Amino acid sequence: MVDNKNIKIPSNFSFFKDIAEKIYSNDIIIFKSIYDILTLLYIEEENLIFYDLETFKKINQINNTVCSITNLRYYLDSKNKRDLIMVTGYENEIQIWDYNKLECLTKIEINDENGCHISSCFIYFKNNLNIIVTKKYSDDSPFLIYDIEGNKIEEIKTSYKYINKLNYYYYNKLSATYAIVNNNKINSYYLDEKKEYFKYENQFKSNFIEDVIVDDCEETIKLIGQSEKNIQIWNFNTGEKIINLEFLEDLENIYSINAWNPPFYFISTFKNEEDGSNLKIVDIRNGKIIKNLDYKKDKLACIRKISNHSIGDALIVRTKAGKIELLLPNDK
Repeated sequence: MVDNKNIKIPSNFSFFKDIAEKIYSNDIIIFKSIYDILTLLYIEEENLIFYDLETFKKINQINNTVCSITNLRYYLDSKNKRDLIMVTGYENEIQIWDYNKLECLTKIEINDENGCHISSCFIYFKNNLNIIVTKKYSDDSPFLIYDIEGNKIEEIKTSYKYINKLNYYYYNKLSATYAIVNNNKINSYYLDEKKEYFKYENQFKSNFIEDVIVDDCEETIKLIGQSEKNIQIWNFNTGEKIINLEFLEDLENIYSINAWNPPFYFISTFKNEEDGSNLKIVDIRNGKIIKNLDYKKDKLACIRKISNHSIGDALIVRTKAGKIELLLPNDK
């Protein structure tokens, strides 16, 4: 059980530094590299930009070789001591890059006569690092499993249709691998046994579920679904609804959710007719809003927490205007 008294809640945030501008992709990835470098990965003019969040300098770039990047993924391949980047392109091409060598290891092309696009991610499956792919917005969406070299090793038939996003969760306690499918309701699929695990019903079907997070910081593993007007939280291992977080009374749109120190999460909201954002700090165990913080400078469309050696805990944010900024708590 988390002791609330040991978690410091910021009183507010202030602008500290511009990192990039004219960034219109939602994909912002922050990772600690195999060489212990806190790294920000973002897309700029369809190129992959790597930025050192300790020295605040751009350190690398991979020029885009796919048509319109639709998704980025990262995986720390500890076994082979490398940082892997997955790039998915609009024309159904997947590239796997070894970031440390700036070398493209694999190219996979998924041909689909119906013109459906794809969603993909890394998975740890059958004691190996693999790639899982599925078709988006199709009435036939099997799971296609590839190894890192690009060889197709398995195809798993499913009944899922019109998939929007595909994620995965590896449950260390049971050494179990799950695919998580988002198609305005959430389904988890137990890949090891090739069967559906649970359905997580969307109680607010008019609000499309845009993203999901698995929170396994406590005994009860939580699946968090974000839509435009609410947050829904389920028990991952039972499918039961735990709580709904609604902000309809404020007519606010939810743009991002990210952990500060679980079970405390930041939720970025703003009203279209107003400047700035409202950052709600929420205890996801009970849905209680711990604090409302106004950030008047920008509308924050994406928020990510970092812990920097020199400045401590901070926020990396992407603004609605397409900038990436670094914010610091006021009470440092």
